[in-house]
Amino acid sequence: MIVKPSIAFNDFAGSAKGVTARNVKGRNVLSSKAQHSKSVTPAQAVSRNRLSSISRSYKKLSDLQMSAWGRLAEKMKGISTLGTAAEMTAHNAFVRINSNLQMVGEPLMTDAPAYMNDIPEVLYDDLWIYPEVIIFTGLQQPSESHVLVFKTSPALSPGVSSG
Repeated sequence: MIVKPSIAFNDFAGSAKGVTARNVKGRNVLSSKAQHSKSVTPAQAVSRNRLSSISRSYKKLSDLQMSAWGRLAEKMKGISTLGTAAEMTAHNAFVRINSNLQMVGEPLMTDAPAYMNDIPEVLYDDLWIYPEVIIFTGLQQPSESHVLVFKTSPALSPGVSSG
């Protein structure tokens, strides 16, 4: 949550009752620590194990392989935070690419792939989701070499979902 400064709180930092205030690039930011439930669904356990396994595999790479992942990471875009794209590390790039590969059943990639270009955003006109089918209209394929992959799972609860 971004906080606009006021006369009373022009610039502040610190923690109180689980909320932390800090100043990042001239902006006041409030954050709180996430509260995790103690129950873990089977899907969460599989996902956490997969990420843990991929992360451990990175530590087994040679220095040459790690530096190649680092060069790739310099060209990759990270998530935009406060208007600035985050910088990727070699580990981030390795986990991102291999997580996607594992999700579709492909083997782990230890050697960094050659950077060609960023994966384009999925462009479509409309989307309908039914229990039996997902319908896109106006789906645009950027090139013959791009393939759109879907992974679906049951909703977390009747009122919670994520895409």
